[in-house]
Amino acid sequence: MKKIYVLITFLMNLFSGMTYGQSQWRFHVAFEDGTGQRDTVWMIYDSTATFGVDTSLGEGYTPLDHSRFNVWIYNPAFDTTKVSALPFLMFPSHGLSYIEAIGFTYPLIIRWDTSLFQSPLLPIDSSNQVFFNTAEIDNDYFWAINNDPSAHAYNMLITDSAFAPYFIFGSRSQFPMNIQLWHDPLNNIDKTSFSTCLFPNPGSENLTIRALSLISNIKIYNSMSVCVRTYNELHSTSVELHTPELPSGMYSICIIYESGESQLVKYIKL
Repeated sequence: MKKIYVLITFLMNLFSGMTYGQSQWRFHVAFEDGTGQRDTVWMIYDSTATFGVDTSLGEGYTPLDHSRFNVWIYNPAFDTTKVSALPFLMFPSHGLSYIEAIGFTYPLIIRWDTSLFQSPLLPIDSSNQVFFNTAEIDNDYFWAINNDPSAHAYNMLITDSAFAPYFIFGSRSQFPMNIQLWHDPLNNIDKTSFSTCLFPNPGSENLTIRALSLISNIKIYNSMSVCVRTYNELHSTSVELHTPELPSGMYSICIIYESGESQLVKYIKL
């Protein structure tokens, strides 16, 4: 009788662990600088995680070694750390906001494991659209130079590394950097007919805009949201713009298609 009780208890604990004691999911973002120095920040889903500082999961204060390359984020107590941990109920949403760095030499290489986006440790539910369909590196450089022009960010789903060269634009550099993982419901809608390529971006005097749908009008807005240029009656899928009179800075280009759809694209004028 005792053996039967022990067996039943074991099976109950086993299935309880399978249901409620979900194994931890760890996602690394590894940085390597031009001299070979390396450092890593982490995203974690854990069944014990809270929305505070989970020191047991590595979210506590991590002092920085100012004699070497360091990357870090800030925890909920605004202390430096290298880990962001969330409970599984937050899936499919995670991120590393305001990644900072010191002691590095350009260029930088950023690496991650794309297989972890489909890990069996994640509570993926495709029928209810609970999975990652968006994973992006975002900063001022990757906004302009990336592998996904329609998103204006570096798409982490289709490759396992990114190259970040020397970059200074005003007071901006490669850092701070943001990484976001989430499920974008709009990715399930076919918007390819309005995909637009704008190059070079950043650019100087000449700018080319190409689309799969006919472009009707284009408006260029400066950083104060003032319309500084308007192009009407274009009726083309390829438009060449010559803008020597525009001062250097950031602009928003509103592309209006003949179908009535519109798209807003950011542009850096050097």
